[in-house]
Amino acid sequence: MTSRINNYIRQLQQLYEGGSWNGESYMEKLKNVNEQIAFTQPTPGNHSIAEILWHCIYWRTVVLKRTVGDNEFSERTEKDQNFLSLESLMEKGWSNLLNEFDMIQKELINLLETKTDDFLENEYQAGKKFDYQIEGIIHHDIYHLGQIGLVISILKNKSGKNTKS
Repeated sequence: MTSRINNYIRQLQQLYEGGSWNGESYMEKLKNVNEQIAFTQPTPGNHSIAEILWHCIYWRTVVLKRTVGDNEFSERTEKDQNFLSLESLMEKGWSNLLNEFDMIQKELINLLETKTDDFLENEYQAGKKFDYQIEGIIHHDIYHLGQIGLVISILKNKSGKNTKS
């Protein structure tokens, strides 16, 4: 049976492409974000859109690694990769970040399509099931989608373009 897995896949697709009940998606939010906007911190010390998007890419990578059995990936990499410096992200470039996000979306969906609902009951860590992890990444990405919308609004207000984000 795959009804739970299919539900998670649907939620991830809607969060990415659109069609969710909240009417928001990453593609909709990011379609008008250019490189200048992407790398601008709304206020000193607060994350730019590029930093937030990288953080989402990183945690989706953690989910992928755990799903294929690399349960220590986050312990090995979180300190250095969870939030890359703005300079590192600028070197990558905005279009490359968007491509990485697109690739991790496809990889995550493709991997989940190979699983059944029984898989969700397996633990990736003592006391933590894959069900918890998949649901968690969806909640994580919803939160950060809202954060990106807030950053866009702040930057538009600063520039005098007070329009819907």
